[in-house]
Amino acid sequence: MSREMDSRSIKHIWAWCMAFVVAGSIALTSCGGAAPQPEAQHLFVLVANSSTNRVEVLSAAADPADLARNTTASFAIGAGGSIGAAIFGPDGRIYVSDWSGGKILVYDASTALGSGNPSPAAVITSPALLEPLTMAFAANGDLWVVDRRGTIPSSPVANRMVKLAGVSSAVGDTVLDAAAILDFRSSTSTIFRYNYLDGLLLDKQGNLWVTDLFDWTVSRIDDPADLTGTHADFVPDQQFASVNFGDGDLSAVRNPASLAMDAVGRLYVGNRGQVSVARFDDPYAITTGDTVVTPSAAIHVAGEAIPNTSMIGFDSSGSLWVASASVLANVPSVIVRLPNPDAAGPVLSITPTARFAWAQNADTHGGSLTFHER
Repeated sequence: MSREMDSRSIKHIWAWCMAFVVAGSIALTSCGGAAPQPEAQHLFVLVANSSTNRVEVLSAAADPADLARNTTASFAIGAGGSIGAAIFGPDGRIYVSDWSGGKILVYDASTALGSGNPSPAAVITSPALLEPLTMAFAANGDLWVVDRRGTIPSSPVANRMVKLAGVSSAVGDTVLDAAAILDFRSSTSTIFRYNYLDGLLLDKQGNLWVTDLFDWTVSRIDDPADLTGTHADFVPDQQFASVNFGDGDLSAVRNPASLAMDAVGRLYVGNRGQVSVARFDDPYAITTGDTVVTPSAAIHVAGEAIPNTSMIGFDSSGSLWVASASVLANVPSVIVRLPNPDAAGPVLSITPTARFAWAQNADTHGGSLTFHER
């Protein structure tokens, strides 16, 4: 599966970190042969396995189609942790949210990918964080974090988003004050309640997109780089649902857990409660507060109904990667690579060009898949 490469020809590229789903991170089973060794590859994808609290690692020499599970590079975050998401930062380090511990673990990538039991180079906490989950980096290096605030279905709590500056210089135990806190409005609305935020995406214009898993909504925050201090009763600039409450099985956005955007600005939404990915060709034109939006396409995997579409993202060729998770017996968690996801809808059934069973009885919280070259 892998190709041999002269290490002198491998460039260390730290700055390219694009949405691939997450919340997230991912682990896949090799199509055949021994798991490739980290020193022989330079393309990596992470998956946060919340069932085992491990950062699962995929790697390939160059071609995304060659990605395979790399058990040598995968690692655990330590006893007592509850992994939420794992992403590469623009500084090349690996950032992992420990939502039950209320902290963000930071690992040197070379050390983490070469050791099954690495120690974090930094442990970041903040008075503003209670349950950090999904994360996304802004172009200037600021880290945005979804904070669940202890919400549960029977006792919903309005969530918040926290912006942390200076994370790239964190070493050892580091306490950071929030550069911005967005306390979302605790609403009695049946549509927009913001009490289980999940998928997170920063687009090329610097706008911040976030999903609400419980309430089946997608929201956008414009120009978050300008936000400082605490904002109470915060309401996003744009928000929409694509829901038919009369028949949830037909809802294009159902328990949305992941976001991705292609090169021309089409928005894709992956779901924990649906076997398809919803595509919106002009998401910027959606009216604020519009509660019924018809997607441009519903994307399915040809030949199978995967358990869900928890994590999504794009590789450099424009193929859409979709990762599912499953805690059901004999139903593996899989990842598929779907070419031409921008074809005309309304329903697309795409034959995968790659398919992996990445784990058995494994789960993720969702989030965007992230490619990283090094």
